[in-house]
Amino acid sequence: MKNRVLLSGLAALGIMFSGGARADHFDCGDVYSKICAVMHIIAHEYYKAITPEEMQTKAIEGLLRELDPHSGYIPNFAEFEKSFDESEFNGVGLDIVVQDGRVTVVAPMEGSPAAKAGVQTGDIIIGVRDEKTKARVLFDRITLDEAAEALRGESGTSVTLFIEREKEPETLEIKIERNVIKIRDVRPAMLESGIGYLRVHKFGDGTVAARSADFIEKWKGKEGGLKGVIIDLRGNPGGILDETVSFADNFLDGGAVVSVKDQHGGDLVYSADKGDILEGKPIVVLVNGGSASASEVFAGAMQDTRRGIIVGERTFGKGSVQTIAEFRDGSAVRLTSFVYATPKGHVVQGNGITPDIIVPNLSVASPKEEILVRESDLLDSIKGEPLKEEATQKTSSIIDSTKDFQLHAALNVLKGMIAAGGR
Repeated sequence: MKNRVLLSGLAALGIMFSGGARADHFDCGDVYSKICAVMHIIAHEYYKAITPEEMQTKAIEGLLRELDPHSGYIPNFAEFEKSFDESEFNGVGLDIVVQDGRVTVVAPMEGSPAAKAGVQTGDIIIGVRDEKTKARVLFDRITLDEAAEALRGESGTSVTLFIEREKEPETLEIKIERNVIKIRDVRPAMLESGIGYLRVHKFGDGTVAARSADFIEKWKGKEGGLKGVIIDLRGNPGGILDETVSFADNFLDGGAVVSVKDQHGGDLVYSADKGDILEGKPIVVLVNGGSASASEVFAGAMQDTRRGIIVGERTFGKGSVQTIAEFRDGSAVRLTSFVYATPKGHVVQGNGITPDIIVPNLSVASPKEEILVRESDLLDSIKGEPLKEEATQKTSSIIDSTKDFQLHAALNVLKGMIAAGGR
């Protein structure tokens, strides 16, 4: 059996991984005997035949599913691993989580068929109908992998999503034509002269830090130079921990980025090297309820070190790290093994990152009608330590705008920082 460590995102349509892990011997004792006895009874008395292999799979799936929303069984690890090397896939383009067996939309991917069809954050998908085969799949007590498989399909084929939406009395039917979903981990742009913009969709392919550094160096060489950068992590479900630390290392002049803790009290600190590629020029980080895990690591590091101003909405609150253990038969288990904290010790699990300046996405819902699902809402989610009183009572500015007013607000904040002469 081989082991590896991973930092997952929202368990969207995939999970990213890296590193190595440890497995200690565990004596099953009488527990294993009881499980064997139950399997013996099923084999001889259940109304239909079930093989020992089927019982084994169901037992493992059930055990892991009951632990927390991010642990699970992977029947074919090679296929699972291959999916994360793909730069594109055929599907509808949704980031989802499974809450009490119900599939909930965290966010449609930018420009995806699902986004164009009007699927919204907070929608609950209760089932799908493949329009080519007419096969229906009921999303009841379904696993994340099963839901992802039902949503994917050949480009050009259609699938109808049956959706429950807050304040909608009737079930919605949304027909979506699948298409090729191209995954670009980072997308650069110059918003105005001297103001760079990095849209980071996930920390997945191991190139985000290096490519971002290249973009910044090119911007610095332009006439007028680079005055500041907006880093947009909205809807970023997470990614590889090492890649996130490397990305933060671009902007931090040394110091801690994140610490991870295990059940034995072990504490491992990831730090940045000396050298800030922006040489202290201001940074604004955009986040929302779909910013999770690795993106929360980055936002927390920028906030705690006062290297950047965080703008947007409170993040998802997924502060746990998973390990992958592979077996000789090609299967694997994904297990939550660590929780992480920001440089100042803020526990992200169940709490998220509260922006310095809160800018609600009023085009989706008003602040009082916010429908984002967060880590703390998930069934059997790991409970994080409660926020300190001063953190829970934190006051933040609320800025309005009319068209992507979150980005507009971030741009105004950055301009203010530039005018003030720095951070």
